Amino acid sequence: ISLQSRLTAWQKLEIFCTVTGVLLVAVSYLGRFREEEGRENEMVTWGLFLGSALATLPLLSAVVYWHFFTPQGISLIDELALITITIAMLVTGFSWQFRSTTFFGGTAFGLYLLMLLVDLGRQQNWAVGVYLAIAGGVVFLLGIVLSMYRERLLALPDQIAKREGVFKVLDWR
Repeated sequence: ISLQSRLTAWQKLEIFCTVTGVLLVAVSYLGRFREEEGRENEMVTWGLFLGSALATLPLLSAVVYWHFFTPQGISLIDELALITITIAMLVTGFSWQFRSTTFFGGTAFGLYLLMLLVDLGRQQNWAVGVYLAIAGGVVFLLGIVLSMYRERLLALPDQIAKREGVFKVLDWR
């Protein structure tokens, strides 16, 4: 597959680094949740750091290259991948309190938005703007819905434990 593809060596390296970084972050998340209380594993910390760097930096450098050094000015695949990965890392980093994913995801996303503002006068990025608007709207609406049902969601673990309401099904054979 590698020999038949029309990708350059740099694009193959970008894909390899990004996939490796995302997998390393996912495995490190799993390792972090499996750690015992009070016993932190340094391999998990390094996995989060290295995975976050590998997942974001190659994509960010590719997007910068496409915006400022090519006549096309945009690589939609790279930009959508950068937006998706950085937002996912930023949200999971904030919610699970992981420093590396929050830092790399937030920094890369912030630099991308800054780059879009700088590059706005040169070209119009409608597809990326629409994707960002839709993703922002979904996150905003999800936050509103979760805040409206906060009390019900907080009561769910007790209802599950006591097998109340819909959770009576859990006692069935």
